[in-house]
Amino acid sequence: MLKGVAAVMCGFAGALTLCSLTAWADAPNSLSSVQLEKLISDATSAQALWSAYKDKPLSDRFAAASVLAETGNSDAQFLLGEMYLSGSGTDQAPDVGIDWLRRSGAQGNAAACSRLARMYAAGDGIEKDNALSREFWICWAASNAAIARRHAEKTARVFLWHRPGEEPLHRLWTERTNYFVEYEALIRRRRENTEPMSIDTAEALRKLPDGCRPARPPAAEMRAANVNRVEGSVVLLSDKSGRITGMVVSKLSEPRILIGAFDAFQKALRADGCLVPTDAADRPIEVPFTFQLE
Repeated sequence: MLKGVAAVMCGFAGALTLCSLTAWADAPNSLSSVQLEKLISDATSAQALWSAYKDKPLSDRFAAASVLAETGNSDAQFLLGEMYLSGSGTDQAPDVGIDWLRRSGAQGNAAACSRLARMYAAGDGIEKDNALSREFWICWAASNAAIARRHAEKTARVFLWHRPGEEPLHRLWTERTNYFVEYEALIRRRRENTEPMSIDTAEALRKLPDGCRPARPPAAEMRAANVNRVEGSVVLLSDKSGRITGMVVSKLSEPRILIGAFDAFQKALRADGCLVPTDAADRPIEVPFTFQLE
């Protein structure tokens, strides 16, 4: 059986959430429609392809992905690879699935690069190769940086002003660009096994230092979403002085407050008094948080 693959973060066109691609240890030979939909949820046009065939059998979705994959669509290639790996909508054929993931990754598809990076690092259905794992992590970071940069450019000022509502979006995508540029540079600096750098295995601080915590929750956004409590994580990169060099907000229990949560953390983490422990330098640190309205 193919052992599980962990979460990856990526930007995408459309709704402002973070993608989460989750596989399962000891997965069954054929994933259910619900399980596979969870696997590809929010994965750019792979998700659009899935949605277009939402009420059709897995075999129809497999057929649609096959046609698009042959035309060179990297998202369809990623989806087709996952379906071959799990035997969903077709006979299970891991070697064929890995080949499609490689084709997708060769085009810089972030989801495929992350999947392959973890597979090569763990020897999951493929010969273990730390050097290739590192190359695919570089691909993943560079692809996410490019996606975020495109969105930052789309929401940039027109002459001297932002279009209505786009200023916070621009800051969010600019921050995400910085994070993934820093992450790519970090991977290139490190020559050892990259697996400990993955988001899910990064050491979590018990809490942020006092000077780095948001002063208040994003109350307006939480009330608009009709929620009193929101959980999530903020993932940080820092330099040897403890200064934050990159950040992303992830795993929100209520995605509709993303902009508010990002605003709260950006103001706190970019403040002059914010310094994280220096032993956290040169690795991503995931810090869980909870926003609670009184």
